[in-house]
Amino acid sequence: MPAILIRHAPERVHDWLKRTATENRRSMTQQALYCFDWCMEHMGSRPDFPPPVRPAGSPLRLAEIDAAKKEGRP
Repeated sequence: MPAILIRHAPERVHDWLKRTATENRRSMTQQALYCFDWCMEHMGSRPDFPPPVRPAGSPLRLAEIDAAKKEGRP
């Protein structure tokens, strides 16, 4: 089975995941997988989400920022 590693999660996300895992008698990994599975089941593919402006990790260029503003993206 492929593995997932989540680094640098915001503290509020970590705390929520830990609390809900405990409430549901799951490990944090089991709870995260449950949440992913639930989202896939209930949200599916969301066509209303705009595509990313840039590949993750690459710096934004001024032209990309201007284009996003013109599209009305926050």
